[in-house]
Amino acid sequence: MLAEHMTVPGFGNIIGQILPVRLLQTFLRNATLPHALIFSGIAGIGKRTAAKSVAMALNCQEGRDKISSCGNCPTCRMILSDKHPDVILIEPQGNYLRIDQIRGLLHTLAMKSHSAQHRVAIIADAQLMKKEAANALLKVLEEPPADTTLILTVLQKSDLLPTIVSRCRHIRFNPLASDDIITYFKENAEIESDFLATAAALSGGSLTKARQLADISWQAQRNWLICAAGLDQPADKGQRPVASALAFAAQLSQKKEHVGELLEILGTWIRDLSIWPYHPQSVINTDYQDVLARVRPSMDEERLLALWYAVEKAQKDLAAKANTRLTLDVMALSMAGCACA
Repeated sequence: MLAEHMTVPGFGNIIGQILPVRLLQTFLRNATLPHALIFSGIAGIGKRTAAKSVAMALNCQEGRDKISSCGNCPTCRMILSDKHPDVILIEPQGNYLRIDQIRGLLHTLAMKSHSAQHRVAIIADAQLMKKEAANALLKVLEEPPADTTLILTVLQKSDLLPTIVSRCRHIRFNPLASDDIITYFKENAEIESDFLATAAALSGGSLTKARQLADISWQAQRNWLICAAGLDQPADKGQRPVASALAFAAQLSQKKEHVGELLEILGTWIRDLSIWPYHPQSVINTDYQDVLARVRPSMDEERLLALWYAVEKAQKDLAAKANTRLTLDVMALSMAGCACA
């Protein structure tokens, strides 16, 4: 099935995005590529790769048609390594895309290109443009230079000013299917086979996130989290000691930058415990099935719901900028208070 995703040679590294690739292929074949495009979708699904593939198809020295590229000529290699002077990549500085970056882009586009037949400017994470930067970009969208295409990658087009969206052609990239992610990693031998399914299921359809999740340090974090929360052992008949609960909260608060991700992991574990008796084939933590089988019989639905509500409340409170340590203390104590099966 992966072969279906590789019908266009220049887009061979993009998986699971059949419709976006076909649409770009049609634009290139018919020489109707819009002067400005928005690629929207979650991180890690091929938006930036597609933007580079467009630039390669437009400028490949060896391409014999209008839709493919060789990937090996000097031009293709420079584009792939972000070194081509006429394929300009603008990325956020810190948490924002700043007006001086957009002004610099406008200055570059006002000058003659170095060698490319068609210049391409890629603005990554364009949702992070400050308002003044977005307004500055409108100038080039209203009066685009000849033989130039701008590609904005965003999480969702609603994050951009309506005036920008109205001047661009929008192409939506979808989250990847788990099977596509698994096939990709098998073919590229990037992830140990015993964790492939788990990484794919936890990724939310993002190849980049699946790669991060499969890192051995992440697996160690997951294993620590389940153990520290006391959810790797059958439930006791009494409450979990308050001291143990608060120690867990204290350890968790020390990982402040990753608390959101860790709570998400905790939520998937509680989900897996909930569905294990009914749909064991649908669990996310497939490499921990022996633990699920050991722990689940000691937990009733009431406890599982209470655990879920405790984690969900913590996620909402942290999103509302509540005090991290206090929020985690409340969560851990709530979880400990649900220990009676």
